Amino acid sequence: MREVIDRQETKREYAFLSLLRSGDMVNRYLELKLQRYHISPTHFGVMNALLTHDNEMTPTEISKWLFRSKHTISATLKVMESKGTVRQRVNTKDYRSKYVSLTEKGLKCAEPIRPMVAAMMETALSSFSEEEIDTLSILLRGLRKHLYQQFDNHKQGPESIGSETQNTCTLEHTSDEPILHSSG
Repeated sequence: MREVIDRQETKREYAFLSLLRSGDMVNRYLELKLQRYHISPTHFGVMNALLTHDNEMTPTEISKWLFRSKHTISATLKVMESKGTVRQRVNTKDYRSKYVSLTEKGLKCAEPIRPMVAAMMETALSSFSEEEIDTLSILLRGLRKHLYQQFDNHKQGPESIGSETQNTCTLEHTSDEPILHSSG
């Protein structure tokens, strides 16, 4: 295994797949922790985005901040509004636009969640030194910046996720490792 990881492209593949798995694990960990509050990670993301931005954002700003489609954010806001945790009001300067904010109920719901998430982050990152956390933060920020530029170069954003043509994938075994082929 060591000689395989020493090849440059395999190092990159390993790092990328490790990043994906780590992201999946963090999301699942968050999902499990949020179950007791009866909210999803996307609902938490909306709450956190609003709290981070002085409790007022447009749905488009929330969509960009969370890198979720406008449809997903619209559906999430509709559910949150029906639960009484957010409200939407028309922008008096541009009637086509709305502002979203947390209600008193939403603010009260967020109170116990943010410290729980902070404790979760502390636990998740407890194996890293402060220097390693600084390095990780710099690397992840750079990755996000690079990926945002890639989306901008292709004029794609959250709306383009899942909009590509459906492909059929098959696995072929040529040696011990599966190779993913795409057709269609």
